[in-house]
Amino acid sequence: MKENILKFNLSTDLYPLEAIYQTCYTFLDRAYIYLDSPSAKKVLVSLRGKKKISPEKFKALRGEFMNELLNSALRLEVSKRNRRIRELIVGRALVSAVRPLKKISFKEDSLGIGKTWEEKYGKKAKNKKRKKKK
Repeated sequence: MKENILKFNLSTDLYPLEAIYQTCYTFLDRAYIYLDSPSAKKVLVSLRGKKKISPEKFKALRGEFMNELLNSALRLEVSKRNRRIRELIVGRALVSAVRPLKKISFKEDSLGIGKTWEEKYGKKAKNKKRKKKK
């Protein structure tokens, strides 16, 4: 690990560029990251430790980087596959929020929600008070 730097190439055929960016972002707290493109289908990743790192820890860091890269690529793939259903769900929610609610008359109110307290309980309460006085 010359100058505390680890370099390796990634193929953009295997890993989408967006997944590479997401993975690099995840590792910003542990290493300085440099990306280069030596060819159209390759990305050169250079990880430079923020502190002095032993060769064993660099090997572990690269393994963690590759695992996170697979994780990011999988999340992107799942996101692409579920894109249509997410759009349908959000679209339906927005349409439902915009559509005016159907007005219900008091006669169609089977639960009695639209009645006032007096309409619902007033007569019974008055009858109970009269019975107690007698």
